[in-house]
Amino acid sequence: MKRYDADHGIPTLALALSVYMKVEELKKLASLAGARLPNRKGELMDFVVHHLEGEGLRAAWQSLDELQRAAVAEVVHSGEAIRRFAGRLFSLRHKSLRVGVYFATSRPGAEI
Repeated sequence: MKRYDADHGIPTLALALSVYMKVEELKKLASLAGARLPNRKGELMDFVVHHLEGEGLRAAWQSLDELQRAAVAEVVHSGEAIRRFAGRLFSLRHKSLRVGVYFATSRPGAEI
């Protein structure tokens, strides 16, 4: 990890966005809100944090389908210091959710 000890976690979402995400990644994340996006990294971080405050996080979670929720759970509960999505392993664990078809259509060039 950059400035924080992975074993103790990251104290805030804003800090995680600041340290681990580039502007282009933040833009992709923020675009899910469906609103006009700011351009600067700090403003993008504030936009994402504001969108997830209050009931925003619950609404985002409830909008996910079963496969998407399983993917989030896989990363959150991976036990790794730096949480990364292991698509190939995920597809093996969740064959009943038609993972290969989902990733083949949602991520061009993704290896399955």
